[in-house]
Amino acid sequence: MNNPSFQYHNITEDASEARKSKLSNSQSWGETILSKWPRIQKKAAKSKLRVESHKKTVARLQLGLPAEVASQAQSVIELLNKARPKSGGDPTESVEAIVSMAESITSTFLEAAPVEFGVEVPGVADARRLGGLSALLVANQVRGVVKYGSGQQFERLYQSLAVLQRLKYDDNRGDNVLLDQWLSVELPLMLGVQLAGIKHFRAGAKQAAKTLAEIVAEVVDADGWPGSSCLSVFPTIVASWARSLRMMEKLELELDSKVQSQVAWIAEQFVRLHGVGRKPIFAHEDYDTCDPALTQLVLEMSDDVDANAVAKAAGLVKPKQKKKPAKKKAAKNKADKKEIKLPEPSSVSEWSSSGILKSSWKSGSPYVGIDFGSAHNRLEIGARDLLISGRCPIKVSDDGEALDFDSAGFEVVCDLHEDDVSYLELEISAGDLTVYRQVLLARDDKFVFLADAVHKKGAGDIAWSMDLPLANGVTVMPENGTRELYLYRNGIESLVLPLALPEWSSERRRESRFEATQTAEGQHQLSLAHTAQLRSDGGALYFPVFIDLDPRRSCQKRTWRQLTVAESLRIVRPEEAAAFRVQVDRKQWVFYRALQRVANRTFMGENFAGDFFAGEFKKSGDVSELLQVQ
Repeated sequence: MNNPSFQYHNITEDASEARKSKLSNSQSWGETILSKWPRIQKKAAKSKLRVESHKKTVARLQLGLPAEVASQAQSVIELLNKARPKSGGDPTESVEAIVSMAESITSTFLEAAPVEFGVEVPGVADARRLGGLSALLVANQVRGVVKYGSGQQFERLYQSLAVLQRLKYDDNRGDNVLLDQWLSVELPLMLGVQLAGIKHFRAGAKQAAKTLAEIVAEVVDADGWPGSSCLSVFPTIVASWARSLRMMEKLELELDSKVQSQVAWIAEQFVRLHGVGRKPIFAHEDYDTCDPALTQLVLEMSDDVDANAVAKAAGLVKPKQKKKPAKKKAAKNKADKKEIKLPEPSSVSEWSSSGILKSSWKSGSPYVGIDFGSAHNRLEIGARDLLISGRCPIKVSDDGEALDFDSAGFEVVCDLHEDDVSYLELEISAGDLTVYRQVLLARDDKFVFLADAVHKKGAGDIAWSMDLPLANGVTVMPENGTRELYLYRNGIESLVLPLALPEWSSERRRESRFEATQTAEGQHQLSLAHTAQLRSDGGALYFPVFIDLDPRRSCQKRTWRQLTVAESLRIVRPEEAAAFRVQVDRKQWVFYRALQRVANRTFMGENFAGDFFAGEFKKSGDVSELLQVQ
């Protein structure tokens, strides 16, 4: 199955013409401000629409911002606070300061080099985000400019903001989607709320509502899950959507019915996309812990009861203080309380080529985030702390010839979420080889099973390697005499076992590697490499990694072995099928994978005729099934 590509601004011809018409009307109206100035002031003064306080609006505009942008915005906020007309001050001077700031913001914004798709220019993205946010902060002052300023000053302010509204962003880069949302939607809505009595601004707000529907329809799928290119700035985009919907409600504007169902799911996905320390998953590391005020704002986007329940479970909203029951009042029977069944915490979007496997909604529970839009998956693995985060370049060669996977993306083969496990299997092909990537998260047992199987139909030498980038602050501790590695951050956080390699480092394996390395930029990573020689009937190279996410258990005794697999009294080769036993402390698990073909095989007393099996040994010696893939 081919994933539908995520394309931003793939809008209808009618919608495109509507935008052009809006821009044309904006220019012509701006040329007549001076002649209409007395009427503009009169209509603005008659507006009965209640505008929130400056303090509340500014506070909401800061929700969902990366820490660096929020910090830089403080200087703009301070300047605007000083410039606001106050009793006893000179309003003319205050208005001039606001207008000059608007002109400066527009000029600086236009001078910032455009960020091309796929190209990072240091500092430019932050500068443009700060410029877009500053424009919104200035727009919040427009009613004061009309009330206290002159026609010339209002014309200068309007022309500066109109230039920003006319800018176009025609690719799916997250920063550009955010700027389009701010300048084409939230800015005209803010002007519409401030100057609701003026027909031109009400018309601009009405068009902004239509543009919002276009952006939402393009950025999220039917379940409200964002496209992969917008994951890095999704909290900021959602915050703008939520503010925009509040303003639309004030203006009695309705969202297009076609996208209302998408909006209804966004709050739940927003909660799902938070992990360690209640920080957003996949977002830039500059994002801080989610502000409860932001969560509350997002929850107002729909009346989804599940979204409210999962937000409480994830600790993203402030818990209500419990009132002490009266002494004479009988306590409620616990059986009378209706239990709310929370929705599945894991979610995978084939449309977005990304997903998250979660143990539970609770903050600090194990999870795996994966963005598989390209061959170099972006992985995020965490629990109590963030452990693995970044791109995982995959390198495969067939008979010494390196294969190029860059032109292809992974496709979903299997996506299962059950009580004990969450499982995702992906597939990508290049040349004569096909790579299957398995990601299994054991919810109660708190481990991740990550494996690559490189398949080929005929004979040949296969070489495979991959790097797992560690999160900032995470280092690696080796164990003496054995191959396991510890992930360390103020103590041992995780144990990582290379199941395809012998436990003891004295047992050499040709051209195989599992070690800690560093990139040229100094980032710590785990480097994995393995080789396989296939016969004429083919098979696969298989390299599974066991990542323990229970810090206490990771410090205990452990061992692992590759098991003998038999078929019809014949011992099969490692490239036909592979099985492994893992023991950490008192827990033991077994994993099996068919590599050449599916057949009835035996390993450690277990018979299995499917493709993949994961189970746990019980005290009785029996194996309890975690997952079967037939």
